[in-house]
Amino acid sequence: MEPGVIGWIGTGVMGRSMCGHLLKAGRAIALYTRTCDAGIAVDCYNLGRRLQRADPHDRRVFELFTRACDGGVGPACHEVGLVWEATRDPAKALPFYEKACAAGHAPACDRARRLKQ
Repeated sequence: MEPGVIGWIGTGVMGRSMCGHLLKAGRAIALYTRTCDAGIAVDCYNLGRRLQRADPHDRRVFELFTRACDGGVGPACHEVGLVWEATRDPAKALPFYEKACAAGHAPACDRARRLKQ
């Protein structure tokens, strides 16, 4: 392991918070990248949110949210819907809002209802 690189095994309840502090400091992004690549959809969403905060125009954000949505993460589906709606293509946004709504993400239910009107 490189000097200054932190390895993390099994974040658990307490470790998740500690790891969050490292992420805020920009130290452990590799953790989310590896777990996202391993198919843990919620970590694709978490990585996308962190990248989005750093640079809202980062092209990787949409891809990460799409991967997370494919894995059933409702808020990620909502984010994908927002992107499609912003590109003035509500027809493409609606299925993502509906999927987010089905996953229990209430804000997406409101947007889906609004688009159907």
